[in-house]
Amino acid sequence: MPSSLASHPAGTFAVGGFSEPIADTKTGREMITLVRFPAVGPRGLVRLRAERLRAGGPFPLFVWSHGLNADPHAFEPFLDAWASAGYVVVAPTLPGTSSSAVPRPEFGAYVDQPGQVSLVLDAILKDAATVGNRLHGLIDPTRIAAGGHSLGAVTTEALTQQSCCVDGRIAVAVEISYGTEPFPNSATLDRPIPTLFIHGDADTRFPVADSASAFSHAVGPRFLIVLHSGGHTPFNTWAGPVITNAVTDFLNLTLKRDPSARERLQIVGAVPSATFWGVLTYCRGPARSKVPAVQMSPWDGAAMPTRPVKGVSPGPDRLAG
Repeated sequence: MPSSLASHPAGTFAVGGFSEPIADTKTGREMITLVRFPAVGPRGLVRLRAERLRAGGPFPLFVWSHGLNADPHAFEPFLDAWASAGYVVVAPTLPGTSSSAVPRPEFGAYVDQPGQVSLVLDAILKDAATVGNRLHGLIDPTRIAAGGHSLGAVTTEALTQQSCCVDGRIAVAVEISYGTEPFPNSATLDRPIPTLFIHGDADTRFPVADSASAFSHAVGPRFLIVLHSGGHTPFNTWAGPVITNAVTDFLNLTLKRDPSARERLQIVGAVPSATFWGVLTYCRGPARSKVPAVQMSPWDGAAMPTRPVKGVSPGPDRLAG
């Protein structure tokens, strides 16, 4: 992970955490799940296995899904930063696509991941509701967001917009390097879920046009940040702080109803190497009707990226991350 991560705003809280095995009842495989939570102590300090230090609650929950041939540990500095900002963050190791998958990570296993994430939510929320459990009272079950990178973003889209896989507990979505991939026997819905898209315009695995198209067709409050010259996995670059801060501000806006977060989110997307588009109308409470047409941000006149007619042909580099 980049050394620039040290410059990311750490948020208000220290961070506690642990790993928890959660069974995938369909495959019988175990999903080792990282849990991070706000804790008492110096701001940004990470003290794992420090359940006794947890800082009150309940806090909103953010569940994070990795991409192909990855695992939650690759994102730990980001998970810690979001926990420091006042979120319980849960990141499962998805058994079919992770770097530890046996015999190897399989691209097609993404179709199982929405169900696996829902199982993780079942287990974590059960823990949070159980007196004596280390998560008891720490999570607000009415404020849940899902997010992910690459196939993790595909998973998040399915959890919020695919008829096969919708999990109604998830109220907010974050999709980084999203790709348009099909789910069997499923239809795309028009659910007004607030969604943040972040995508590099030099992505050769999933084209930026996939996120632009999803953004244009979304009916809920949504934001799109395009990372200029950003590749498929932009976390290890100058874009790391942009991702950390944009996700934090988006969650603060949608789950904590912090009106000042909208302005900060726009500023994050206005850095010289990023372009920001957003539907700037945000409804208090759940959105129940279509928002106005897409409005381009006033500080950038660049054209919205469009998807090629035939898309991008699958190739070896598309099957990673």
